[in-house]
Amino acid sequence: MRKYKNKVVFIGDSRKMKGGVSSVMKILETSSLWGKYHCKWIETQINSPNKFHKILYLFQGIIKGIFIIPQFNIVHFQTTPGKGMKTLFPLFLYTLLWKKKIIVQLHMGNQIESHINDLSFRFWVQYSDQILFLGHTWEEKIKPYLPKQIKTDFIYNPVHTQIKQSNHEKYFLYTAYFNENKGCDIFLKAFAKITSNYPDWKLIMCGVGDIKLIKKWIKECKLEGKVEMPGWVEGEKKHLLFTHAGAYCMTSYQEGLPMSVLEAMSYGVPVISTPVGCLPEILQHEHSVLFFNFGNSEELAYCMERIINDNNLRKQLSDEEYNITQNYFSVEKITQKLEYIYNSLL
Repeated sequence: MRKYKNKVVFIGDSRKMKGGVSSVMKILETSSLWGKYHCKWIETQINSPNKFHKILYLFQGIIKGIFIIPQFNIVHFQTTPGKGMKTLFPLFLYTLLWKKKIIVQLHMGNQIESHINDLSFRFWVQYSDQILFLGHTWEEKIKPYLPKQIKTDFIYNPVHTQIKQSNHEKYFLYTAYFNENKGCDIFLKAFAKITSNYPDWKLIMCGVGDIKLIKKWIKECKLEGKVEMPGWVEGEKKHLLFTHAGAYCMTSYQEGLPMSVLEAMSYGVPVISTPVGCLPEILQHEHSVLFFNFGNSEELAYCMERIINDNNLRKQLSDEEYNITQNYFSVEKITQKLEYIYNSLL
């Protein structure tokens, strides 16, 4: 393998994973950063109901890491405290053995507080050269609990800016890996409260996970025929759904900096969301987003009605979100900050 002065290897989820880490990595892979630092991506984790498949995939990633890590200056882990760190622990130890510069980028927001005293989390932090958070809020909250010598910073998730459209259709878009944390029932209960007044509006719920439970809730809320479930969408189909969405809804209880919200903003789609993760530090209620309290379907229903009835509000949210995306989350701005971080370590 040809040796370069500055080389960065990323370690994280598979390209096939349905989540934020994989989405971020795929965007970085298309940026100027990839060629400039001769980057590689070691994929270690994958969504699969088959535990043997997961273990085999991880084992293959570890083997690749054994051969690739010695050739690089910086090892950039994209992970989460808890299960993510425990899974990647062998590669972390191996990186320490080779005395490489280590960056740990934590893809967590309000979940991270519960991991502060975890032994594995504290070990990773103590022996890393740089810890990156998804926002300034969580860097400031967690920094007092970290060793003083550890460098910390925050870096937002990048997102491609899209061409802003004005011909929005009458549906609320929702994308998720359906589980208890996502608050899918709140989304359905809220729409059930208003659907009789707005028969032309519907829900489009994209994703995978506990589909049977979602269908059960749809039946309980009497929303049969009002909800479309196209599964996990990518490519042109995903592009078209975001392009024409009347609004995007996020009902999660815990997130870091959700890529689905950033994607909606990049299309100028008005966002209704819980004040989850790092969103409150970049979005302002009634100015660039409509926030509602966790688990409150009444508040969400009210926000939905405001989106349906107030064209001026809808336009304001759309314009503000689109501008914020360009100013804070463009691929160029994120890669510039990463370059600064890499150069400071090298």
